[in-house]
Amino acid sequence: MAKKTLEKKILFRVSGGLGKNILATAVVKQLRAEFPNATIHVQASYPRAFTALPGIDRVYGFQSNPDFREIHQDYEIIAPEPYLDLEYRMKKRHVVDAWCDMAGVKPPVKKAGEIKLSYRETEYAKQRCQRPESKKLVAVQLFGGTSYYSAQDAGNPHQSKQYRDLPKDVAQEIVTHLAQAGYLVLQIALPTEPQLQGAMQIMQLMPNPNEIPDPRLVWACLDQCDALLTIDTQALHAWHALGKSGAIVLWGGTHQNCLGYPDDVNMVNKECKCSDLHCMRPDGVLGDVEGDGPWICPLDGACMKFSSGRVVEELRKKFAPTEKVES
Repeated sequence: MAKKTLEKKILFRVSGGLGKNILATAVVKQLRAEFPNATIHVQASYPRAFTALPGIDRVYGFQSNPDFREIHQDYEIIAPEPYLDLEYRMKKRHVVDAWCDMAGVKPPVKKAGEIKLSYRETEYAKQRCQRPESKKLVAVQLFGGTSYYSAQDAGNPHQSKQYRDLPKDVAQEIVTHLAQAGYLVLQIALPTEPQLQGAMQIMQLMPNPNEIPDPRLVWACLDQCDALLTIDTQALHAWHALGKSGAIVLWGGTHQNCLGYPDDVNMVNKECKCSDLHCMRPDGVLGDVEGDGPWICPLDGACMKFSSGRVVEELRKKFAPTEKVES
């Protein structure tokens, strides 16, 4: 009698923010390609990022899961931390490449993750995002890095996160420019983050505007947008995971080589005099502290103090190349 082949069992684990979880879907896709007959389970800090993806047999959160240990006692656990990779930390390698290398699989050519929306999610967003054909809907996410699970931290000036938020006055100037130019602006933000005047808030499009939004419905609405103007945050990675491209991305404290996409308009504040632009600080994984608190930029985040006119001009080029916007 022929021996029965025991197929590989894999538990892939990912912690961290929503954008990181979206990027992790690219790694799981490579695991499935490498091990087509394996059983693959995922345990994630944002399990909604893995919902309905082909090739994943089961998804768990990090909350209490009855019998979790018993189920996974004989699983190989793959849980690398790509932010510790030397080439990533030296800004020489994309996080997906580092992750795949640490997981023992071949990196993909395209670094985007994968989001699969359901028919109901798509129809919901189509209804909520209706507008005249002549109107372009531009999504903006200009603040980020705050966990959905601790949204109140958005107002904490000592929250440990990398310098990628725009100053509120610059963000408001950009939205005002866009609104005056005739664009409809959809701001993607937590309810605890600054709300920009002249923009429709993503919370207004949710079933319950008073609750933290379901990320899948946020992505469904993002999928209906004509353009994205963003910092390095979850909207950027969701945009590409939805199969879209050509976002306008404002880079400051993080680096496009590590977290970006080559087919975007990747902008850098050339007026910034920082000697360590894209410093990737404060580095939460390595415990980047100063005294008894997180590292604070001595230039007060000058890398993110973009010219609003320059940013809006880049967006208008996408729709009307001959138009100019005054700074």
